[in-house]
Amino acid sequence: MAVATCVCILQPFAGVPVGRGEYGFLDVGSSFEGIVRREGGRRRIRLVCGASWFDFTSDESSTSYARGKMKSGDFAILSHLKDLGCGEIIRRPQEVHFSGCINESYTFNATGGDFFIKINRTFAASSMFAGEFEALQQLQAKEVICVPTPLGYGNLPDGGSYIIMKHLQFRPFGMMQESSQQALGWNLAMLHQANSGTVFGFPMTTRLGVLPLDNQWSSNWATFFVQQRLRDRFERVYTILGNQKTELECKGMKVLEHATEILDTHKIKPSLLHGDLWMGNSGLTSTGEVAIFDPASFIGDAEFDLAFEGWTPVEHFPGFTAGFYAAYHEVLPQVEGFGKRHQLYQLFHLLNHFLIYGGEYYTHVTAMVDQILLN
Repeated sequence: MAVATCVCILQPFAGVPVGRGEYGFLDVGSSFEGIVRREGGRRRIRLVCGASWFDFTSDESSTSYARGKMKSGDFAILSHLKDLGCGEIIRRPQEVHFSGCINESYTFNATGGDFFIKINRTFAASSMFAGEFEALQQLQAKEVICVPTPLGYGNLPDGGSYIIMKHLQFRPFGMMQESSQQALGWNLAMLHQANSGTVFGFPMTTRLGVLPLDNQWSSNWATFFVQQRLRDRFERVYTILGNQKTELECKGMKVLEHATEILDTHKIKPSLLHGDLWMGNSGLTSTGEVAIFDPASFIGDAEFDLAFEGWTPVEHFPGFTAGFYAAYHEVLPQVEGFGKRHQLYQLFHLLNHFLIYGGEYYTHVTAMVDQILLN
């Protein structure tokens, strides 16, 4: 089918022959076929599954579905969608932007339903998306709070990974309503009350941002949090600081000792956590349900999910309202020592933010360390 006059722009990937010439032919197994054709300085790509399943125009510098652009490995996602029974694509996929997001995000509207896809091409993200898939399944199984239904995940042949879930339509500014805040507070408390076993951890690695969480099972919360959360993040920070770590390292050792003393006296019931809960990871659906998404789940202390209360590093941070916390504590009242534990849980997030976003968070880390050591 090809005449050897030019090389097709798409890069070949395992198991997919790409023809040479003015017309390139892509055979992606039994799921669909794609035809690539030169039209002046642009490419015309037609992806066919039965009838005209997906059709768009692209240029050579493309990476985004939303602008009609894609990479060769993205055909794996389209194949996966077809296997899930998405049917005909109704309109071109729309790119979704979230502040601080580390992934590409797209919505697909099809005759078989609406789908939401996250892609990460920058590192081996399969463990992150596998963990998110498992977390969403476990959160959904509790049947007390709405989450996107996870449908599948996988690796891209030319690098990176993706996750597919059902798309939830959210009402603009829905979480600004006090009734939404109260409903989420109550639902979160019910999630934390649900039976989640007797040990702390998770069946697999999850990630907070790009950083892995050590979720090996432990029967002791103080040991789990101090060793597998705080110490892990402190040691990663020391590596970045290098020769400048001495002062923080000395104080960090004292914080770990103090944290052990604080948490050893805290009697808790293991709870399934969201793990990274702030208002940006929640929404009010078009059907009126409050929902949470983008989890970094594990089984731990319920209070950990309240760590962003009073978050000061970001000016005008969109935190939950007093109504959210009042509704939550109606179900699960605060117990003695909450404030000291809250500082420890917030310190973990400050360390994690420093590792991801850099130096602007360092002063907040040291300030919280000093505050904890004063108590």
